[in-house]
Amino acid sequence: MLVAFSTFAGTFPHSSHHVFQTTAEDRTKRRTVELVQPYRRAARTDDVKDVIRNLQNSPTSAFLRSLSLHERILLAALLKCMRRAGVSEIPWADVSHQHSLYAGVFADSVPVQRELEGVLDALLAARVVLSEARGARRIMLNLEQGEVERVLGEVGGQQWRNILAAE
Repeated sequence: MLVAFSTFAGTFPHSSHHVFQTTAEDRTKRRTVELVQPYRRAARTDDVKDVIRNLQNSPTSAFLRSLSLHERILLAALLKCMRRAGVSEIPWADVSHQHSLYAGVFADSVPVQRELEGVLDALLAARVVLSEARGARRIMLNLEQGEVERVLGEVGGQQWRNILAAE
């Protein structure tokens, strides 16, 4: 079978891996069908909701849910600055200032700059954010923005969703 496949793949002028590439959306659709099919009946709304809920429980989502309060506040501050500036690389001073504003709303205390840099270091070590240190320090999100917003809203409740949705 492998010989037949390699012979078949070799007849195309382009590399065979392009034939079998799928998008994330295609994989999600296929997985949804695979999870609903065993019921041997037409899928109901509840079935589809269960499948979507299971697909949204990715390792990234689980990791984001496990972050400390100030790590989540820092991510919310970064998202706010990204939306305001319209670019993905944000000066650390802007994110730090926005964090202090959000910390006054969501936390009992505002960390001093040294503690906040420790929070940033933890996110950098986990590769949640990336940093560029040339000149003024700039940071950027290294995860899908939509997933981060969704998880922060789920964990934080309506107040967080309102903050994340505000322009």
